[in-house]
Amino acid sequence: MKKYFVAKKVVRFVVVLLVCTVLINGFNKITYKLMAEENNNVEIENLEQFIDNFSIIPEEIKEAYYEDFVLLDIPLSEELQLYTFEMSKKYGENYIFIVSIMKTESDFNKKAICRNEADNYYSIGLMQLNQRYEDEFIQLTEKKDFNIYDSKDNILGGIAKIHNLKEQWSKYDISDEDMFLAITNSYNKGFGAYKSEVLSRGFFSRKYDRKVLKNKIKLEQDGGM
Repeated sequence: MKKYFVAKKVVRFVVVLLVCTVLINGFNKITYKLMAEENNNVEIENLEQFIDNFSIIPEEIKEAYYEDFVLLDIPLSEELQLYTFEMSKKYGENYIFIVSIMKTESDFNKKAICRNEADNYYSIGLMQLNQRYEDEFIQLTEKKDFNIYDSKDNILGGIAKIHNLKEQWSKYDISDEDMFLAITNSYNKGFGAYKSEVLSRGFFSRKYDRKVLKNKIKLEQDGGM
């Protein structure tokens, strides 16, 4: 029995080291082998597989990974909230900010479809992704079978787009407040369109970013909508 507990501690120590390595490397596609208590080897290549194999990871590691996750009182399933959290973490984005964008865009309606009068294309789903740019979402997510109508892909595409906008605006020396305005309004209006206005009048607030901020504050304070 003593040997069992010693072996168990060793396994947990190895798992901790491997998980830390995954986190440090930004969840790059590196193959890891975690040894389960039953001595089965499980290969883990990326964050999604890491999540899928949580059954062999000690509870304290799970708790550490999810320590900043909050199940919100919103009309979105726990599964999709967890997925949003996981993908936000993968891309280094703020989970509550992503949810506030989702609330503003679709009011958490997975089947939301809105025709864009400017280009006659449709915006689809939770994150209201424009079907005109589906090829861009495939490139940003690196997911060849990306489906704009699938809720998880839709969330992933929105988060990847927000991350891409942050990278584009990070090339400029702007304040955190202006970065919020830049990312939020670029997501709604388009990077080029908002940037061209910024060049002529400086960073400015619109009704859209004020709605996102209002939703973000409410989520942070009340834990729901």
